[in-house]
Amino acid sequence: MNWTLVRREWREARWLFIGCAIAMFAFCWMRVWIVGRVDMARFQVVLEQLWDEVGDFSPVPLSQILTYTGRVGWAFTEPIMIICMVAWSVTRGSAAVSAKIGGGIMEMLLAQPVSRSQVLLANMFVTTVGVILLTFVTWVGMYVGIQTTEVKETRMARIDVPLFGLGIPNPFAAREEFRTPLSAKTHIKFFTTACINLGALGLCIAGLTTALSAMDRYRWRTLGIIIGFVIIEMMLRLLAASVESASWVGWFTVFTLYQPETAIMVSQNSPEVTWNLLIDNPVRNTSQWGPLAAPLWLVAISILGYVVATLGFLRRDLPAPL
Repeated sequence: MNWTLVRREWREARWLFIGCAIAMFAFCWMRVWIVGRVDMARFQVVLEQLWDEVGDFSPVPLSQILTYTGRVGWAFTEPIMIICMVAWSVTRGSAAVSAKIGGGIMEMLLAQPVSRSQVLLANMFVTTVGVILLTFVTWVGMYVGIQTTEVKETRMARIDVPLFGLGIPNPFAAREEFRTPLSAKTHIKFFTTACINLGALGLCIAGLTTALSAMDRYRWRTLGIIIGFVIIEMMLRLLAASVESASWVGWFTVFTLYQPETAIMVSQNSPEVTWNLLIDNPVRNTSQWGPLAAPLWLVAISILGYVVATLGFLRRDLPAPL
């Protein structure tokens, strides 16, 4: 590892990282805070009326969404979370090779006593560490939000009976509102696997972008291809979720492997299999992929992308800067 190149990559990437980290931390905190502002009973009434129309888009049942854990977990499906992670991965991945060639920097770098593998490894190291840190920032934002938020709840008014020390419900009085710490309703451990799934998605996109960058000479073309790819993949995921007859297209999108709501549901309801690669399906009497499988597949795609990038960059002829 050439630490001089690593420091150079970090100087180039630090402001993007700081911006993404602040945005993801603040959004997680705010999203959890918003959950505490909406009364669960009213939320349930509204969602039950709309579930026939929106239920097909949810990978988890209504009963899961009507828990505080399920509502907080929606943060991982918000566009801003995915956009921040993808923005970091795409920007840093495209900077690996094509940005340096197009900017005339690669020729100057390789004129120094450094190898091609060191140039590429420095970029991959900074990109990977950035994804890991953004994942941790997301986890911290969720933790701070859970610890500092109170949820609004209502209960039936009661009439105290002094002689017996009892309280009799009074259905004719207005319901009483009170606040309860959100930490009493959910726990940060339920969201750890979802954070890992988000980070694995970032690594996957980074690996694919780096592979494209290593074979191209123009950063704008690399960005255009990978952004178009991400948009098409998201559209295929939406199509597979909304149209039952088109569910097979889910096999052709990496976003099928991004399942934070399912990971949260398993962590909450079956904590003993939270970190399992395979789990038993009692209905079919077979084994199926567990919560850890989706992140591992995404990381495997990332590793494949980095291997392709390394082999392609080491073997290609570099064009002269224009």
